[in-house]
Amino acid sequence: MQGGRVTGTRLTSAEFDALRSVLSNDDVWLSVGKLDANGNVVIKFRPNERGKAELHLPTNATSYEKLHELGHFEHWKSLGKNYNEWIKLSQVDRERWVLDWMRSNHWNSISSAERKNAIEQLLHALREVGEL
Repeated sequence: MQGGRVTGTRLTSAEFDALRSVLSNDDVWLSVGKLDANGNVVIKFRPNERGKAELHLPTNATSYEKLHELGHFEHWKSLGKNYNEWIKLSQVDRERWVLDWMRSNHWNSISSAERKNAIEQLLHALREVGEL
């Protein structure tokens, strides 16, 4: 996830456990609290060529952050968990898919700040490639 984090309802340990269980059925490993080389929290969905994936969330993840990353998971599943198809997609394509998925399935259940953040994810990706 790019940009700033949005305040919202934090996931409980029971919710992390339930998510871990659901994801494991699809060969997705849930990583909680991973930091990058600069000490920044990692919030990301990352599939691999073996048909498996990792979903990274912070220890204080919100329901919205979970939902956003699950959107990437659903996108990957819609591609048949095909890594080669996934890597062909630009970040813009991935963020656009997640935004469309959220708008179609979850828009009324997220706050206006969360909606704004979902749109900003796509705008950030567009700016990164000079399309905005």
